[in-house]
Amino acid sequence: MIKEKIKLENIIFIFLISALLVQIFFLKNINFQDRSFEPEFCYSSEDSIFNKDDINNEERLIIKTLDIPLIPELQNFKCLNKIYKVDKTQDNTTIYFAQNEIIFNYAYYLLVLLNFLIYLRYKSKNFLYISFFLILNLYVLLNAIFTYEEIVYFALLIFLIPLLTHDNVKNLLDSKYIFPLILFLGFVLQIKYLSKEVVDWDISTFLIMGQDINRGYLPYENQFELKPVMLFYIYSFVDLISQGDLKIVKILNDIPLLISTYLMYETLREKTNRVYANAGTLFFLVLMSISYFGVPGYSELYALVPLAYFFYQLETRSDKNFYALGALLALSTLINLGTSPIFFGISIYLFRSYKKDIIKFFVGFAFPHLLFLFIYGVNDLLTIYIEANLLIPANYQNNSIFEKLLISISGFYGAIFGLININLILFFVSISTLIFILFYRIFKNKKSQFNSLPFIFISCILHLLVAGTAPHRFIFIIYFLVFYIHLINFENFLKLFVPAYVLIYLVIFNTFITSIYSNIKNYESIDSTYVLMDAAKSLKNYEYNSILALDHHLILYYLNIENDSYVVHPSLIWLEHINKFSYKKNDQTTFKNLLTNDPDIILCNSYLYNFCKKIDGYELIYLKDYYGIEIYKKTYD
Repeated sequence: MIKEKIKLENIIFIFLISALLVQIFFLKNINFQDRSFEPEFCYSSEDSIFNKDDINNEERLIIKTLDIPLIPELQNFKCLNKIYKVDKTQDNTTIYFAQNEIIFNYAYYLLVLLNFLIYLRYKSKNFLYISFFLILNLYVLLNAIFTYEEIVYFALLIFLIPLLTHDNVKNLLDSKYIFPLILFLGFVLQIKYLSKEVVDWDISTFLIMGQDINRGYLPYENQFELKPVMLFYIYSFVDLISQGDLKIVKILNDIPLLISTYLMYETLREKTNRVYANAGTLFFLVLMSISYFGVPGYSELYALVPLAYFFYQLETRSDKNFYALGALLALSTLINLGTSPIFFGISIYLFRSYKKDIIKFFVGFAFPHLLFLFIYGVNDLLTIYIEANLLIPANYQNNSIFEKLLISISGFYGAIFGLININLILFFVSISTLIFILFYRIFKNKKSQFNSLPFIFISCILHLLVAGTAPHRFIFIIYFLVFYIHLINFENFLKLFVPAYVLIYLVIFNTFITSIYSNIKNYESIDSTYVLMDAAKSLKNYEYNSILALDHHLILYYLNIENDSYVVHPSLIWLEHINKFSYKKNDQTTFKNLLTNDPDIILCNSYLYNFCKKIDGYELIYLKDYYGIEIYKKTYD
């Protein structure tokens, strides 16, 4: 039986090598990025507009790839690795090689997973070689451009499996030197955002609010955003350090993620062991590395820092300072109102476990809030502070409890299964982690070593009723869910989940490695690609005193000028219960009211607002139609 198995393995191995050689030398499915290839056309008609002279002229030749559908369009298989499309201009010629990278990626990650499971069962290195050559065959078949770097990556991922399943993996993860590496690589993953100018409307708004503080105003005094006051003071500090350099802003916004991750590691290490701590933080950083769940700069990540430190102190310190614990939780609510339900959950826990100290906790919690009430009171701004932090947020989502509950359930489903569209293997790893946690908690009746964790976790779920169900609202849930991994049996965790977390990290890292490398290499010139910065520079040719930004308000940050609208965030300008004007909820009416201030410049986007296509008394001075950037200047003639 064993001999027959070995014989079969050898036959498969020889077949895969033969298939690879046929693809390389007979089918010629390899095209190199260095242009050392003999091009073939999928459709002969293209040959009339493309010749060998175009190939020889490297300065005028641009090579790109194009993903073509293969299912159910099976006839497209004949086009793989051939020239599918040609664009020829006076300046250059662009050729597109046909490929299907999507199918390859799904097949590749599935093979890696199967390879791991088979090796785990049989411990046969023959399976590793078979998997590797099968992947090579798929790569040559489905990827139009061949690179040696990717081949090295495939080999590392395949042959790393034995290391991960080795008996000494526990010793490897138990090393104190692993976490600094994890933290460093987590920072490296965030570098991909440097080339993306606008990550989110919210972050642009926070920067403008921070600048307004540095002009001498209190938050809400001159500009409004629907976030608590401490967030804007944080961004005022970020603005002072960055001095208008958006790249520095993005790097500084990485710090709260790294601090929270460090606090997670220390909490897990002290209450469980280094293996859970290292694996848990790796999994958390992977989830935080995809823009789906949020990017550095969100208020949730900044609010997570005092919340994470609060949890660390509560769970690991015998000599607890309840005044400080209350103040830490208060700071979190002053950065993100979504943490307010956690206050109530923690209050229930403390009442049950530390009844004699709960008054100290309340005093500590109240002090930062009373301090801001005092500051706004002496500046005759108490009413607007209460409206901004209590009344308006209460009216922001006026759905019934039942409607909010249905929305939250739908949000949970969307957040989990939305990962399928991001990365299939990440979805399977995440859902497996969740299933195992529930299995050991419900069926094995294992209780958490973190006494306060159930109260905090349930509160994080309830906070969705307050804050909504956008994917980045799940940051708190993800953070505290990771602490539940210690419920999974240690041997199962070591054999299954540790390799899975390493694997998914390598997958995610491979996805972004090209953009990360490019951003590091071109750091000094990255902002030359920022289209809004270019738009801001164009305004230096004009005289103006006021700018109304209905979109693209990052331009205000570049110019260090306030928005002529009291409400800064583009989506909030149109909300009746927020805007200072009194009118019905109607965008056209709102716009007319905003124009009564006679702003010199209007930043608009006709893709969002039809009334921007022609504004009476204003002329179009800047247009980038692809990005929807329109700048109008008031005519004074």
